Amino acid sequence: MGADLSRGCVRDGRIICPLHGWEYAANGKCARIPCGDAVPEIAQQRVFPVVELGGHVFFFNGEEARFPMPFFDAVNAEDLHAAPTFDIHENVPWYLVIANGFDRQHFEMTHERTLLAEPVVDTPSHFARRISLQLKVEGNGWADRLTRAFGGSESRMTITSCCGSLAFVTAEFPAVKTRGIVAVQPLENGTSRIRVIVWVKRSRGTIGRLLLDRVNAALRRQVVRAFFQDDLGRLTGTSYRPERMVASDKTLVDYLDWLQKIHR
Repeated sequence: MGADLSRGCVRDGRIICPLHGWEYAANGKCARIPCGDAVPEIAQQRVFPVVELGGHVFFFNGEEARFPMPFFDAVNAEDLHAAPTFDIHENVPWYLVIANGFDRQHFEMTHERTLLAEPVVDTPSHFARRISLQLKVEGNGWADRLTRAFGGSESRMTITSCCGSLAFVTAEFPAVKTRGIVAVQPLENGTSRIRVIVWVKRSRGTIGRLLLDRVNAALRRQVVRAFFQDDLGRLTGTSYRPERMVASDKTLVDYLDWLQKIHR
């Protein structure tokens, strides 16, 4: 009858339908009907490859994953603590959300960051493109002042885009390192929903894990949220027009060309 299975529950590794209690196994097939009727052949749900990281479930939008679930380089999810997610809705096409990180001009204009060296761009895999930037924090807003006080004034920011809809961002300062995952969902009329997860390194002790990690993650979450809201708000109503790009846009244009090719 098309009941919403997200309103059901999981019992003994099976999803239980909230309406009639039908039980679906991990392969998507109905394994049991409580009323005792024979299970019809059509009682099957579509399944997707999934992986759980830090209490969050990621799925590949296809019957088979074309590549393993990526994560931050040289770190395990068990060693990180994830802050509660936050969502931002903006009137911007999905492909421009992460592409913004490959726009070298906007860092100085939007975020009051000075580029200390030319950005370095590479492709660590066929489905991933990465940019590394050396930045100096120049702003006087509360988030920038807090960043300088606890982290330092210079940072190395690395953004790895996976197919343009999932990005792994690391901001490394002399005193702290903050990691974030950015997931982009296309919506109607060219708008997007952006979900952000901020990650911090776990403490070794029990007290630190129960208290300090949460406070640390919550504080950095506020700083990252302020950064993203200001950033994405300025993207509202934008679109990509190749004929209007200039020489300084080469890094951005190359990224969008790469994104178009892998989606073909």
